[in-house]
Amino acid sequence: MLKSEFYERTGFEPIGNEYQRIESEYMRCDMDKDSFCKMWKKRGGIEQMTALRGIRISELEASIEETARERESHEKRKDAEIMKMRGEFEEEREERDKTIFNLTNEIDRYEQWAKKEQARADEAERKLAVIKEAFAIITGKEATA
Repeated sequence: MLKSEFYERTGFEPIGNEYQRIESEYMRCDMDKDSFCKMWKKRGGIEQMTALRGIRISELEASIEETARERESHEKRKDAEIMKMRGEFEEEREERDKTIFNLTNEIDRYEQWAKKEQARADEAERKLAVIKEAFAIITGKEATA
């Protein structure tokens, strides 16, 4: 019997694998199509299939809810991981900023020290020039380096 023939005789349209179950039942009996369909309806076949559909719908809804919970849990874990990584990144950035600040201060101190030392060297060169000039005047000789 075809699915369309079953529908014409019972007014019930099987979905999914429902017709496979009905056809299997039909093949195991030795009734004609009309007798089988009348017996199937009389035995509560429509009600049974409807109940099975309800169970399947409940199972699918439960599966959807579980999937939604798992997705939400995954999203929360992912968000927490992102927040943790942002915190770590921010700490590293702050540490780099401190290091740059400290290095900049060290460079400034070195530059100030270098300027002072250059000024001392310039003053020493100036004094040496004065001493050489005084030595030349006193001795009448030009000073040699």
